[in-house]
Amino acid sequence: MNANIRLEFGPPVELAREPDFVLGAMAVRPSASEVVVEGTARRVEPRVMQALVALAQANEAVVSRDELMARCWSGAVVSEDALTRAVGQVRRLAGTPPAFTIDTIPKVGYRLVRTAPLLPALDAPRSAAPEPRKRSLAVSLSLATVVGLAAIAGAFAIGLSYSPPNEAAVQLARLGTQNGDARDRYLRATALMGAGGRDNTLRAEQLLREALELDASFHAARETLIVALTAAATFVPERAGEAKSEIAALLDDEIVETPLEWRAHVMRGFQNVFAGDWLQAEHALATARKAAPESATGELTALETFLLGNVGRVTESFDVVARHAHAHPLSRDQSRVLQQWLNRMGRSPEAEAEYVRSRDLPGDRSAMELAALVRALGTRDPDKVAAQLARYRETDWGRSGDDALALVQANPTAAIALLQQQIDGWREEGAMPPFLAAAWASYYGDHDLAVSGMRAHPESLFAQAGSIWDPVFAETRRTPAFKAFLRDFGYVEYWLARNTWGDFCRPIENDDIECH
Repeated sequence: MNANIRLEFGPPVELAREPDFVLGAMAVRPSASEVVVEGTARRVEPRVMQALVALAQANEAVVSRDELMARCWSGAVVSEDALTRAVGQVRRLAGTPPAFTIDTIPKVGYRLVRTAPLLPALDAPRSAAPEPRKRSLAVSLSLATVVGLAAIAGAFAIGLSYSPPNEAAVQLARLGTQNGDARDRYLRATALMGAGGRDNTLRAEQLLREALELDASFHAARETLIVALTAAATFVPERAGEAKSEIAALLDDEIVETPLEWRAHVMRGFQNVFAGDWLQAEHALATARKAAPESATGELTALETFLLGNVGRVTESFDVVARHAHAHPLSRDQSRVLQQWLNRMGRSPEAEAEYVRSRDLPGDRSAMELAALVRALGTRDPDKVAAQLARYRETDWGRSGDDALALVQANPTAAIALLQQQIDGWREEGAMPPFLAAAWASYYGDHDLAVSGMRAHPESLFAQAGSIWDPVFAETRRTPAFKAFLRDFGYVEYWLARNTWGDFCRPIENDDIECH
């Protein structure tokens, strides 16, 4: 076996120019982005096909990660997760028995080892060439659904507001793929996400994966899978790390393949916010605005408000939040966001009145009851907290950790000990989201534990579009631990760069800050 490392990079892999070849029992057709096994053709995502070609052409030499980046992404800067994902998908193409194996050479790259000689593909059947797709229209469907209907802050992650697919949606999906089975799975997935809830979201994720297995170039399904993965990570926090890597890889592919597609940059901006990369989120928003049409105001505003809410610029973005809520009075998610903004601005009676008005609106109420629980904790009223905890535990988001806390709610010492366990084991099944454990810790007056909860899984905090600015954390915000959290997660750097400090913090002497 040849274990040498290639010292010079080959040219970029241009699939249309690459000859067909055979790996074991598999015929590989780069120009058609497909592999054929026993007469059955399978479509392969173009980026994955490029990686397969580059590895096969190395003749069992080690191909460095840098070379794969150069040959498959044309030198574009993408995350390591994108490359890892592409190689993982190449491995899954090998089949059983495997037509090839791929060795990982730690800190170097990868090597494809064939189980049979590399031969030209002579007689494997070709599938019919697909008809040209009207791609931009299909992308408009998925992202208008993803961002436009998800609306303002945090809806990209939770409480997604999908409508059942109507005839227009069916027509747009038809333009996105020639595969009827893929289209069927996509439409069923959007309907499930419209129904909301944990089980529906996880089933929608599976259907979207099946759609992409059937047609790897079905961009509407790929982009909607990003939303489903984000929502699934909220329902199942232990999946957050895995989902984050896959979302990053999916977004890298979308942006590299369609660098002028403004919607991909909107999605990147949401991901930047989830990662606490505030300046990069602003950059993504600015990039999207350069290419976005006038009709994109809703999507751009959603990202901008999500960002501003997280960095404490609540008053600045309130008018937009209120306008969206009033324009969609029957949207439970728009109502929830309005409640959160009112609460953070000290207008809790108005937030409570809006909550009462919206409780009977259609849709899953899990996200709204969670926000209401955080608001109740800010009142420090044990009776209100107990009542709202009971309502939250009835939703799809209630977990065994919430049930355990309900049993010791009246005993602060026992509750704090339980919260410490919940934060330490937040990846375990049934544990409450760390940001909610942080809110409970602040309620009980253990502010260091509250900040520990914020640090445990900051993505769950950022998905709430600025939960750290909720009244329940008012005393926590005055502590040194909280100020250290702000510095470590880029808030202070952002405020200094923008010379805008928002509603809750301000600079004081000796490069210090003060929050309330």
